[in-house]
Amino acid sequence: MNVEPGTDHKNKGGSHGEKEDFTSGMKTERLTEMANAFKNAGTLLASIEFGIFTAIAEGAKDVSQIADKTGLPEESTDRLLTVCKALDLVHEKNGRYENFSDVERYLVPERKLENFFKFKEGDNFNHRACPLPDKGNTLKYFED
Repeated sequence: MNVEPGTDHKNKGGSHGEKEDFTSGMKTERLTEMANAFKNAGTLLASIEFGIFTAIAEGAKDVSQIADKTGLPEESTDRLLTVCKALDLVHEKNGRYENFSDVERYLVPERKLENFFKFKEGDNFNHRACPLPDKGNTLKYFED
């Protein structure tokens, strides 16, 4: 028996004590999209929190310079930049990184044109509805 999300699956077939496999015949796209959205949001927030976009905007162009500017280990910086490239947040040409224009405009606190996240000193995105883990925990996401 196949049961789709959002449907009532109580007391629908199966003998007493027998467990139904609710995944049988189901597609995983919905759950995969949710998992990817979580990872993408984590990458975006970590990049903002650690100042990746700001470092690039202020002239740090390669992995080493960005790592120095943010204080992150070079390997973690490289991994974070790789994911940022995949999400089209930054682009790389000949080993030099640049922010895409929307990132530059909305995600670099010093630009404050129409600041997307309404930065203020000491905010660090610790909003009650969606607290960001401390930097130590966020960094672990990008380490082995």
